[in-house]
Amino acid sequence: MVALLAASAGCGGGGGDETLQAVGGPGFGFSAPAGWEVELRGRSSSATPETGATELVSVRVFRLARPYRPALWPSVEPELDRVAADLARRLGGRIESSAVVVVDGRRAKRYDIRYERDGTEVVERTAFVLQGRREFQLVCRFEAEDGDDGRRACETLFSTFRLA
Repeated sequence: MVALLAASAGCGGGGGDETLQAVGGPGFGFSAPAGWEVELRGRSSSATPETGATELVSVRVFRLARPYRPALWPSVEPELDRVAADLARRLGGRIESSAVVVVDGRRAKRYDIRYERDGTEVVERTAFVLQGRREFQLVCRFEAEDGDDGRRACETLFSTFRLA
């Protein structure tokens, strides 16, 4: 389910066109930089510039115990905060920021978690998008300093993510 397409994207110093590849998974799709290695596994899809790279874009799907409706947001948001805090603890890091954002026209909660990975400070940006009985966890990772390619890939993930 991987196809190549051309898309216009702002590229730091070059400011030109960047070729993207479409990445799909069960009930979703997004774009990642062309040439990144794509892995489709069960209910997740990810792309990295090379095996073992710091940079990553990924979407994982989880089943919710009860169906989500937008009216439930006030009670769901604190639970998402707890899940993100637990994730930060497991990574040995800390939540640097959080925000309510819109992803594919839906309210979502985004967290930036900073931690050390293989001796490098990284940021893992995670967002939770809820629909019906499904939770889509969008994850991107980039170097905290000088991680421009990863930041651009992250912006692309969040701006191109679509539910199918």
